[in-house]
Amino acid sequence: MITYYCPSCWAEFGENVSVCPRCGYDIRSFSDLEYEQKLMRAAFHPIPENRHMAVMALGMLRTPRALPVLGRILREEKDDIYLLFQVLKAAANIPDPRSMDLLEEGTRHSYRLVRERARQLLGKGYK
Repeated sequence: MITYYCPSCWAEFGENVSVCPRCGYDIRSFSDLEYEQKLMRAAFHPIPENRHMAVMALGMLRTPRALPVLGRILREEKDDIYLLFQVLKAAANIPDPRSMDLLEEGTRHSYRLVRERARQLLGKGYK
């Protein structure tokens, strides 16, 4: 059985649904979004592996538009330290001064390992 998710609120729904029963999002309009926009939404997918892949892809694309999404994850994620590492790595790949601000924010994170990884990335000349 295939599980379908609303790309707006991540509610599960069945086949052949064109409007999310929970939030009212027109699911057909998702195909009109740019690839980067889809990835930024996928960064909040309920399946952890999908979140990791989306964040990794955003870093590979080096898109500054992703920095607010990465910052939100850095501030809100409480369970997945590996996702936080991926966020820091993605930010380090984005050629924008705000990415350094995000890494600096990472040096003050509540998790020691995240703080250490942010310092490592800052020390590697990503400035």
